[in-house]
Amino acid sequence: MFDQLSSVDGIKPYPSGANFILFELPSSSKATAVYDQLRSKGILIRKFNNSRLEKCLRVSVGTDPDLSLIHI
Repeated sequence: MFDQLSSVDGIKPYPSGANFILFELPSSSKATAVYDQLRSKGILIRKFNNSRLEKCLRVSVGTDPDLSLIHI
């Protein structure tokens, strides 16, 4: 997933040893737009509201059984 995100223009992923990848977009408005578009399709990712991470989103990587643990 890191390699795929790295290949997208305008996205800067940060390496991670965990089950998630933090990635930065060019602006907070772009991050909000991507977040809103994914959410409208039922894809949940983490959006940050603090000034240090306002241009960042975080996607978690899991397996199908992990989906049963998600509560919205």
